[in-house]
Amino acid sequence: MCNAFHIYYLCTSIADGTALSPAEVSALTPDGLTVRVLLRQGVYHQIKRMFGVYGAGVNALHRDAIGGLALDESLAPGQWRELTADEVAKITTG
Repeated sequence: MCNAFHIYYLCTSIADGTALSPAEVSALTPDGLTVRVLLRQGVYHQIKRMFGVYGAGVNALHRDAIGGLALDESLAPGQWRELTADEVAKITTG
């Protein structure tokens, strides 16, 4: 079984050799089957590929922030709204 320690320290590259910044992984449930992953860099299907290195599957993903911008919790799945000028600045000015 894959645990948070191994994911954090060993997933610095994936099967195709792509180098990755380490991800911060913390267990959200005592059995470790639900985890929170904090990425500083993201590549195509990175989380699925990171867990796949250890033979672990990913059943669901939820993004709660991108850059310095947190997801608007008042939006239902599939809903969207335009960003304010301040929000655009948060994700475009690093």
